[in-house]
Amino acid sequence: MSAKVKEGAKPTSGAVKVTAKKHRWYLGGIASAMAAAFTHPLDLLKVGLVLRKLFERFAPSQVMATA
Repeated sequence: MSAKVKEGAKPTSGAVKVTAKKHRWYLGGIASAMAAAFTHPLDLLKVGLVLRKLFERFAPSQVMATA
């Protein structure tokens, strides 16, 4: 008699199948590029608004003339 093994059944020998993981090194670069693309314009906007408030506080006539 020959033993039949069902598909998807675990092997009875106790052997463990080891698969090599693929290292996706480019995902870190993509993530950092996306972060820079979204945060840099927001940071420029924030700095511009803060500087505008400072200029309005210390020299209101000059800021209003240029705006």
